[in-house]
Amino acid sequence: MCNNMKIRLFTVLFVLSSAFASHAQEKGIYGGFGFFEFGFSQYNNGVLNNALTANGYSGLGNSFVTTGGQGFAIINNFIIGGSGGSLGSQSFGRDNTNGQFNAGYGLFQLGYAFKSGKKGLLYPMVGFGAFTSSLQIENDLASGSLNTILAIPNQVVNLRSDAAMLDMSLNYNITVFGDKSGNGGGGTMVGISAGAFFCPTPSTFYNNQRELSVVPDYRPSGFYVRLKFGGGGYSR
Repeated sequence: MCNNMKIRLFTVLFVLSSAFASHAQEKGIYGGFGFFEFGFSQYNNGVLNNALTANGYSGLGNSFVTTGGQGFAIINNFIIGGSGGSLGSQSFGRDNTNGQFNAGYGLFQLGYAFKSGKKGLLYPMVGFGAFTSSLQIENDLASGSLNTILAIPNQVVNLRSDAAMLDMSLNYNITVFGDKSGNGGGGTMVGISAGAFFCPTPSTFYNNQRELSVVPDYRPSGFYVRLKFGGGGYSR
């Protein structure tokens, strides 16, 4: 995702958040919610692909199916909570070698909730946390003998990267089963979340838990859309 597109998306989210803040309710909202999230994410893996293809491996795509969860409390309209999950998985390889790429995230989140009619809540959120990825590479000709494995280790390579992550999203939930009164609500809810994230600093790489000193400048960034399924309750 290009820097100009990220800047435009973040600007839109900030403008929406500021506009909604000017219409805060006279009575505060209090409550708590939990959700399972499922969706689509696209982010850049160009730096990793350069390293993989230079060594004869197939490259990674930029589109991923994501799963995760989110939980938060609302105190006088202010939101505090967190989310985490998978940012997708893909296979890659070369002759006699196969690999698996996995990525995930964990965030501490802050936001502000707005009542939207009798059934819904609208809330922009900002998140601070970590982006983690792993590359597991295995030789297909690896021995099945324990003695050989002990004599010649490192037949499987486990690479991991960690980076700080910033996230911004706009979320909307609606009650489908349960209380839908004007002063509160609760029960089963569904929703949607749209946002973007970026890693402001390079990733730190580890090989089998040992930090590497010569590494690519890997700073994933991208956007996502997620469906939310869960529930909770709130009142004024």
